[in-house]
Amino acid sequence: MYKIALIGKQFIEFIAKGFQTLISIMRILLLSRPVSVLPKRVHENCSILGNGPSLNASVQSDIEFIKQTDMVCVNTFADSDYYEVLRPTNYVLIDPLFFSEKGRSVDIIVNTYCAIVNKTNWNLNLFVPRTNKKAVQLQEILAKKSNIKVVYFNYTIFEGFDFLKHFAFSKGMAMPQSQNVMVASLFLMLNQKYKTIFLFGADHSWHEQIVLNEDNKAVYRDLHFFDKKELKYIVIDEIHKGKVKVTMRQQFISLSKAFYGYEVLARYAQHKNIDVLNASKKSYIDAFEKVNVSLK
Repeated sequence: MYKIALIGKQFIEFIAKGFQTLISIMRILLLSRPVSVLPKRVHENCSILGNGPSLNASVQSDIEFIKQTDMVCVNTFADSDYYEVLRPTNYVLIDPLFFSEKGRSVDIIVNTYCAIVNKTNWNLNLFVPRTNKKAVQLQEILAKKSNIKVVYFNYTIFEGFDFLKHFAFSKGMAMPQSQNVMVASLFLMLNQKYKTIFLFGADHSWHEQIVLNEDNKAVYRDLHFFDKKELKYIVIDEIHKGKVKVTMRQQFISLSKAFYGYEVLARYAQHKNIDVLNASKKSYIDAFEKVNVSLK
């Protein structure tokens, strides 16, 4: 009876993956287009710098190690003091707010773009989804900074059989769902065929900052390494302008998607024979081996 149940389960999973694969192929045909050729590596290893609070400790203890790798930063990193110290050669943006009209009136987005323009006096590869190619913010950067090259990628999600998924990934036609920009950054660096990719500042400890207030509403603090004062808790419903009620269940489903992205990329990294090592001083990511580069 157990064997029959197991075979039935495997058959259902096969059908489900087949359906997911078919939908993913349709997405590629409808949404994906030829994109930029990925830039050449400078070093054989790469460090992806997340904005988690632990990055402060990593930079203090591991800065010389990090400087010997190609560096990737994300989101609002340019507005931090570390940006000009580390001078990363790769920058990844994926949040739609960075490219929307609404984003042009959000202080943290405006400050980030100003920092990129005013501080970047070295060659920088700025990775953005192809669908944002005409964003006013990007056009303004290109008009002002000839040393910044925009590298476009297809943010077309592929789910289904791994052998087809990995083929689509390697051709830049599709990628995993990137609930977090670190997932997108890791995918892009895997396609640049580094020998080893190190993760720093990938705390992913958001769940520690989600609590219920006295009104039984979920509240949240978004902590970063560059925070100079203690942040207040924000009612999550207010972030979405009250259009939808955000439940605790939905919050953890969203977090689950972020961690699942790493599991997908762990298999892809193994397929490409690339080591991904989590060198963050604090991290909840369990898909990759944890290392302390201070001991190297």
